[in-house]
Amino acid sequence: MRAVIASALALLLSAQLDRASPVLRTAVVGLSLGAVAIPGIVLGFGYILVWNRLPGFRDWPFPHYGDGSLLVMGYVAAALPYCLVVILSAIGQLAPSLTDAARLHGVGTIRRLLAITLPLVLLSVVTAFLLTFIRTVFELPISQMLIPQSGPPAPTLILKLFSHDRDGLASAIALVAMAAAGIGVALVWYPLQRFVKPRRSAGHVDAGSSQIARAGGLS
Repeated sequence: MRAVIASALALLLSAQLDRASPVLRTAVVGLSLGAVAIPGIVLGFGYILVWNRLPGFRDWPFPHYGDGSLLVMGYVAAALPYCLVVILSAIGQLAPSLTDAARLHGVGTIRRLLAITLPLVLLSVVTAFLLTFIRTVFELPISQMLIPQSGPPAPTLILKLFSHDRDGLASAIALVAMAAAGIGVALVWYPLQRFVKPRRSAGHVDAGSSQIARAGGLS
């Protein structure tokens, strides 16, 4: 779920930044790259300060401190810069005339995003999704700082087992988690890479033209 949220937010933000001014785009990309350098423990501690110290945040129904919702929010915030850079790079390679042609065909903003932009950058969106998935499965600092009352996530549980001299069980859980993550990523990535081939610029235009025609017919 956290990977889906982060990828969807990054796609929406990338589509908006692609039409923004170069100054705003540079500022947002620079801020995103700077956020990558922030350690996860700093982000987690910042969430604790916000939800425990600032007035009004403690009364919010969602996300709530001590609940899994705040942990999901922390994962999304930590992964959003990575997703944004990956998807924005792909959208930047599309021909600008695609959006103008779609607009002339009467295609709305949401339909342009879903029917034209998304199919052309699907491989990058899935890459961002898988990157977020793998990163959050083994995200230890935020998992420790924002551990929900319902129980610890996998990284915190593994660390707890190691600290209580239960190395065998901890190693088994870590191995199963790595195998499950790797197999899941492989099952998604390789079939998609096989059927969604990266296209050259001319191929993007041809594919985009067909997408515009279909989207215009559905409008």
